[in-house]
Amino acid sequence: MALVSGCGSLAAKPGSANDVKETGPTTASAYGTPAHEPPAFFPTLLERARQLAAAPPRPSNIDLPPSVRDIPWEEYRKIVFNHDKALWHGEPGHFSAEFFHMGYGYRDPVPVFVIDGLNAKPVPYTSDMFNFGGGITPPTPQEATQLSFAGMRLHANINREDYRDEFMLFQGASYFRGVGKGGWLGLSGRGLAINTGLSEPEQVPRFSEIYMERPGPDQRYLWVLALLEGKSVTGAYAMRIEPGDFTTVEVTAQVFLREPVQVLGIAPLTSMYLYGEEHPANFGDFRPEVHDSDTLVMVDGNGDNLARPLHNPPHTTVSGFKLMSPKGFGLEQRDRVWDHYQDIVERYDIRPTGWVEPLSDWGPGTLRLLEISTNLESDDNMGAMWVPEKIENNQYAMKYRVYFGNTLPFSPPLGRVIGTRHASWEPARSRFVVDFANLPKEADNAELTLDATVNNGRLAEQKLLKNPYTGGYRVEIDVVREQSNDIEMRVTLRNGGRPVTETWSYLWQPTR
Repeated sequence: MALVSGCGSLAAKPGSANDVKETGPTTASAYGTPAHEPPAFFPTLLERARQLAAAPPRPSNIDLPPSVRDIPWEEYRKIVFNHDKALWHGEPGHFSAEFFHMGYGYRDPVPVFVIDGLNAKPVPYTSDMFNFGGGITPPTPQEATQLSFAGMRLHANINREDYRDEFMLFQGASYFRGVGKGGWLGLSGRGLAINTGLSEPEQVPRFSEIYMERPGPDQRYLWVLALLEGKSVTGAYAMRIEPGDFTTVEVTAQVFLREPVQVLGIAPLTSMYLYGEEHPANFGDFRPEVHDSDTLVMVDGNGDNLARPLHNPPHTTVSGFKLMSPKGFGLEQRDRVWDHYQDIVERYDIRPTGWVEPLSDWGPGTLRLLEISTNLESDDNMGAMWVPEKIENNQYAMKYRVYFGNTLPFSPPLGRVIGTRHASWEPARSRFVVDFANLPKEADNAELTLDATVNNGRLAEQKLLKNPYTGGYRVEIDVVREQSNDIEMRVTLRNGGRPVTETWSYLWQPTR
């Protein structure tokens, strides 16, 4: 595992406040079901992406009507889709689709098509699809002929059979946000990230066209295909989306590079972390914690589990974790207690966890974590992505599944980190308190040992205490800074040399 510092930007979404007959599995999955073959239209889209990669990038923005071109966020959010105009509204089945209007920061048109076999029919934009809130003049018929959509949201019978709830949306660049049953929209997936975390500007490719296959009346999943375009890349994505307790997005994709890039981020997850239990008073807020996600979780090819609590750093930081054929990684909202947030509006206690599960052998590479210093709750300042070690012939094919839900999609086999706290009495010395709970049965009445390591610092004191209030254990370590570098720490509890907890990993960045 290597650590570096960078200046990179994680592109935030403007305005953030924050089916086909299946021909059988192609790849076995570590935790879930096998992968599925994309619709018959996918090879056509794949060939189009290949051809576009051989040509210069196409322009994206269009000249919007003045009525929506420069409106503030408060006005833009008043433009709402008329539900009775939804695609598949009133038809038998479980799904419908609504669309976002262009305007504010969303100036890239995203035309939507419905595919039938090898054919694709566009969904035409009309201004009567939208209610403009009374303060905005709708586009004229002539202006409407030049407009498209800025994305879409999907609805399904996820919580009740008599009502279709929003469970996924596509809006801005290649972002997609999903939620499971009983949840609340939070972190995002992205199609691709390029040069994230470098000193040079990040490239932000976008889904420039979206294709949907009409689902059957009894079908519980939906196929969404997308063309990806950017300065250095094109790609074709097939996403099999199935809402439920977990909303799963199974991705089959291939990208083509016009030119080499320094960082090709696969299966990116983007989230927000402002502050938590480790620094609850730093922002003068009445809420004890504010975050969409609080922990980076990863499982490597050997089954080793690592938990890195997220933090809002004093300076932007990129951390790299070398892995071989990872079993998965995710950004987890681990703390699910409402009282820990005290927010009845944003409901951070029910924001989804995002978990990425490879459906093919990803080989060697680096799990890249970007943490950007911010003072704004509206910033998406956390990013996690897989960066493969090799890109052959300027193209990369991938299969993976993204889960959005209230928990991880598997039962963790080891004890879990449930709390991280930090106290400092002097600039060069700090105490870190880590709580572990839900240990496996083998840890009962066992003589556990504390395995703690510190890089770029000195471990001055360590304690292992039973915690009767959690039924687990509390670790206290005092760490002394001996250099000006950031300090990486790891803690694991073991029984006879075998881990009985995941490994707590933390980066201390002392105030200079």
